[in-house]
Amino acid sequence: MKALISVFLYLITTFSHGLQPENGAWWDPNASGSGYNIETQDNILVLTMYSYESNGLPTFYLSAGKMNSDRSYSGVLNKYVNGQCINCNYRNPSSTTAGTVSINFTHGTRGSISFNGGMPVNIQRFAFGVDTSTSAFLYGDWAITEGTQYTGGVFSGTRMIFNAPYTSPTSNVTYAVGNISGTSNLVLGGKDNTTYSNAFVITQEYSSTQYKSYYLYSSGLNSIEGTSYIYSKTSSPTGNGTNFVGFRARSYSAVNNFNAPGLSVYKPEENYNNQLLENELLKIIQLKDIFPE
Repeated sequence: MKALISVFLYLITTFSHGLQPENGAWWDPNASGSGYNIETQDNILVLTMYSYESNGLPTFYLSAGKMNSDRSYSGVLNKYVNGQCINCNYRNPSSTTAGTVSINFTHGTRGSISFNGGMPVNIQRFAFGVDTSTSAFLYGDWAITEGTQYTGGVFSGTRMIFNAPYTSPTSNVTYAVGNISGTSNLVLGGKDNTTYSNAFVITQEYSSTQYKSYYLYSSGLNSIEGTSYIYSKTSSPTGNGTNFVGFRARSYSAVNNFNAPGLSVYKPEENYNNQLLENELLKIIQLKDIFPE
């Protein structure tokens, strides 16, 4: 396990990647009641903010413009007043300049924001339906593309679906389990709690003699990236592996045939019974070089 962790940490610390701020609701967990909606399209960022005046009245702010880099933005902040109320006739709002805003992203879901050159405030993507602290983060349908621009234009892809938890009877550790879409090939995903809070490991039985493992971290609430390895069942991952990126195409609820976006697009995937889990998944779980017992 120590040898694998060393390889894993090396991959994480040396893997060069860009940064894509995730679109959606952001907030400061220490200042509930205010928030930010951040969206990027191409190299344009739009920020809308709901905040308050000193007298407590709510106020609407907006800033928009080109990003300075893949992880920073600065622009003019405008305040809007006297607009249309709910169920009222349209009224064109008026705006005034409220100052400047600067945003610096350190991750797809984390960063800081400051106004008028003031002290930066830490903000993060508002996670209200995705658990990034356990293997439950892996639930759903993941579309994964492997390869880089340096592989001569050769890429490969797969879809893997995690639709249930499974707790090992020997270690009491809970994993996310599922299958490669359209097949009966099982996949097992676990949380890596060594150093990085957003690190995970996924393993599948690639063939009768090989395993395939994905060492990854969450780059967003619905995106992952990392390195994959194919190796003999009697050995451990070696070499540089293959870089990959992936995104969640469907949620946990959708793949389990509950009401959720994307439900009507695909046929429900097969849910595997406990006997199959007991007989097949334990073969993977018992690998000391992949998961702790």
